[in-house]
Amino acid sequence: FSIFLPFVKLPATDIGQVEFYFRLKTIDIFSSGYQQDGFLASFLHVNSLGYVYFSGLIFFSLRLITQFIILVRLYLKASKVLASGDRKIVFTGKNHPAFSFMHSVFIGLEDENNKDLEIILNHEKVHIIQKHSVDLLLLELLAIVQWFNPLIWAYRKLVKQNHEYLADRGVVKTGIPGNKYQEVLLGNYKDQIGRASCRERV
Repeated sequence: FSIFLPFVKLPATDIGQVEFYFRLKTIDIFSSGYQQDGFLASFLHVNSLGYVYFSGLIFFSLRLITQFIILVRLYLKASKVLASGDRKIVFTGKNHPAFSFMHSVFIGLEDENNKDLEIILNHEKVHIIQKHSVDLLLLELLAIVQWFNPLIWAYRKLVKQNHEYLADRGVVKTGIPGNKYQEVLLGNYKDQIGRASCRERV
């Protein structure tokens, strides 16, 4: 809403005829090179900012496209894809935490034989039902356009965090005891930290 608000035209109030009197200052641009240099410096400054902006725009656009390509490759090279109602469970056979995108849940190698897999699937199911992927896509597009704005990156992080809170609440509402769910979350967190430290040692 805040992005499109400046483009909204509001009706102006007619205040009648107003007369303005002003005098233009005469500048001889041929007697001194100062004005020309000032204009040239301003022109180059504006163009440099434009180059920097579009460079960032291209970089973050390519990053998003790369993420889509990785996602498609995970789906196409999956070891197993199961249909469960209106969603798909994709067993990628790769080492990564479970995540969801649109109507698909992507399960990494470590979670395939996890005894708490059903709880993980319920967590990702909430993301799918509440269409969190749409929120994230809109945020990614907004971050591409406003990549220079630090507030958009902070907002993006907070929205992701809020998504996790909503998914946690949705899982607990299904009847899973809160302490049990906390154990699962803590176990997955420890596993991710352990895998990260192993990769660092390797």
